[in-house]
Amino acid sequence: MAAKEFDDAIMWYDQQSEGLGKRFKKTVKNSIEKIRNNPEWYLKESIDLYKTYIPKFPYKVLFTVEKHEIIIAQVPITALPFKARLGIINVI
Repeated sequence: MAAKEFDDAIMWYDQQSEGLGKRFKKTVKNSIEKIRNNPEWYLKESIDLYKTYIPKFPYKVLFTVEKHEIIIAQVPITALPFKARLGIINVI
């Protein structure tokens, strides 16, 4: 699920402005690298789910830590107006 959401977001940003998808991808990958360095430093979304927000983009990375492994659960969009633009929700 996280990979599909991530790929969809990259495509959407590329459609908005050339190179923006590439910048989004790089920003997310940098955030994931920081997670690898100190995963338990991040805020908890729930009991065993951590989160970090993506700088300059309305997304966050949700992940779990199991033994010596980090599992990316989702890369969901966080801003309501962007969800509406992507057709994720209907705004009344």
